Amino acid sequence: MCSLALLGLPTYTPPIDNIQRRLYSKSMPAGRPSKYNKSILQQARWYLSDGYKEQGDVVPSVVGLAGLLDVTEKTCYNWGGVHPDFLHTLEQINAKQKRVLINKGLSNDFNSNIVKLMLGNHGYSDKTESTLQGPGGTPIENKIIVEFVRPDETTATE
Repeated sequence: MCSLALLGLPTYTPPIDNIQRRLYSKSMPAGRPSKYNKSILQQARWYLSDGYKEQGDVVPSVVGLAGLLDVTEKTCYNWGGVHPDFLHTLEQINAKQKRVLINKGLSNDFNSNIVKLMLGNHGYSDKTESTLQGPGGTPIENKIIVEFVRPDETTATE
């Protein structure tokens, strides 16, 4: 291909309109404005201080908080990444959830299988170890004995 400028012909550059300027401008943030404000933090703190019970939640959770705020769980975590006070509240919600699960699980107020499942999200796990032992608790020895036996000459000829 040959460039028009190399041939000495004039080149055409289309004008940039206002829409294109806004698309390529770095000063305008992408997306819509955040709903986050001081009221959101106050609601989150209310939820943490047993407001979750008034909302009908058995344990506090970020999902429950998101329902109260009418946003998604991901939005809550995004706000936590930008606003340290909100992140601290999210961490407190998770800590309170863990504490409620442990206490209610130990007092048999909650189903133990559900508690075990939910505590898995907090790093707890159910681990079973089994060790095979010999007599007197000694380790079991594995021995392989290979014996080479010559055939009996009397039986070999028969």
